[in-house]
Amino acid sequence: MAACGQSSGGASAAPTTSNCSATACTVSYPAKARNDQASTGGPGITVLGVETKLETIAQGAALMRVGAGAVTLTPGESVTQAGVVAKLTSMSETQAVVSFTKA
Repeated sequence: MAACGQSSGGASAAPTTSNCSATACTVSYPAKARNDQASTGGPGITVLGVETKLETIAQGAALMRVGAGAVTLTPGESVTQAGVVAKLTSMSETQAVVSFTKA
């Protein structure tokens, strides 16, 4: 769907979208285990007109870029940034799933 946009990085380990509409989208961000402490994200993706990217997963939280700002999300937590509400719905060392809605 155009509302969810497209990947802004390489094809490997690109985020995938599901359940997208003009006002909401769910994105699965793959991550690579860097060591036993943290995982690093891959390329970003534009969601609802806002550039997003998973930076790292560490210490039970996902550090993300949403628009020009950085946000830290724990499972179940929501943060409003750059005109969207981001909610971390699930997380493992190899993936973070975030639902986005228009703010």
